[in-house]
Amino acid sequence: MIIEVGGVTGGDPWERLPLLAVGLVLAGAPLGALAKEARSASLVAVLVVMPIVFLGLIPAEVVPLAGWLSDLLPFTHAVRFFRSALYDLSPWPEVARETLWLLVLGGIFGILARVGARRLLA
Repeated sequence: MIIEVGGVTGGDPWERLPLLAVGLVLAGAPLGALAKEARSASLVAVLVVMPIVFLGLIPAEVVPLAGWLSDLLPFTHAVRFFRSALYDLSPWPEVARETLWLLVLGGIFGILARVGARRLLA
């Protein structure tokens, strides 16, 4: 009712839920490549992800090096993906760019996980 009175126009956010599901898969894949079982995933979450998330919370304007490093991790790209998917009137250019970033990071992390696993098993 209030939206009709205010004359607000825009898309129905429920139509974008499949796009958000794709974003969740893309954002979780790089870290999922590092762990193949629940115990390993828990260890990765505690030992690796928490410091990385903290790094991602530091604004690039405050510490430029931290901003640059967080661009090498999937969290910043996932935030951009979700922001564009939820709020932009035409999200497709940014969604495509961030999807590409997340796929590349997932591939790199997957290769690093395979190399690390081979070293552990050898």
